[in-house]
Amino acid sequence: MLYELSVPVYPGMPRYDETIPDVDFFPRTRIENGDMNNTSSVKVFLHGGSHVDAPFHFDKDGTTIDQIPIERFLYQKALLIMVPKNKGERITREDLENSILLKDADLLLLYTGYSHYVENEKIYADDFPALDYTAAKYLRRECPKLQAVAIDTLSIEAADGAEKNYNVHHELLDEYNRRERSLLIYENMDFRQILDNHGFFQVYAFPLRFQGLDASPVTMVADIKEE
Repeated sequence: MLYELSVPVYPGMPRYDETIPDVDFFPRTRIENGDMNNTSSVKVFLHGGSHVDAPFHFDKDGTTIDQIPIERFLYQKALLIMVPKNKGERITREDLENSILLKDADLLLLYTGYSHYVENEKIYADDFPALDYTAAKYLRRECPKLQAVAIDTLSIEAADGAEKNYNVHHELLDEYNRRERSLLIYENMDFRQILDNHGFFQVYAFPLRFQGLDASPVTMVADIKEE
C-alpha cells in the first residue's frame, strides 16, 4: 500500500516566517478564456512545503541537489519514531537512543505530532518542535547506516536557529570537502497515514534536479506491505 507523506503546494501555505516568500501560481493560458489548453507557471521557495535539503544548503563546497546520486532518495529501511513534542520543545538524544531498530535504519521519520497542524499556520509556524544539537550529532556520528532524516515540522532546526549558527543543519549536512557522508534533511512532512506502522518500510522521495541548487520540492511516498 502506498501512502503519501508530503503536503500539497498552494498559495498561503504555512511558512517558516514572514521573510519567506509565499507560493505564487501564474495561469498562462486557460481554455475558459478561449485558449487551446491550460498552462501555468509557479514561483516556489525551495525550502517551503515538503522538500529535501542538499549539503550545499549550508556547506559552500557541498553537493548540490542535482549531484546527489539518485539511489540516495530511495530507502529500504525507513523507520518512524514517535517523539511527541509541544510548542518549543526539542527532540533530544535520549528520545532516540532507546530505539532498537534505529541503528539499522537508512531513513528516520520523526513524528512530533505537528502533522496534525500542517494546515494551521498559526500553530504550525509558532515555535514548532525541532531537533537539538545532541540528537543531530548522535544521528550523524553513531548511526552509520542512516542516510536521511525527515520531520513533520517546518524545519528540523528550532526557530532560534540563526542565534546558534544553524548548528543542527551544519551537523547533518556538512560534508567537510566531501570527505564525509551527510544526512539529507526532509522537512514539512505529514506522517498521519502511517502512525500504526512500527517496523521498517520502503520510502521513495525523489527531488527535481535543479542544477547547482540547494534544495528541491519532493513527493515522499511510503510503500508499506500489508500483512
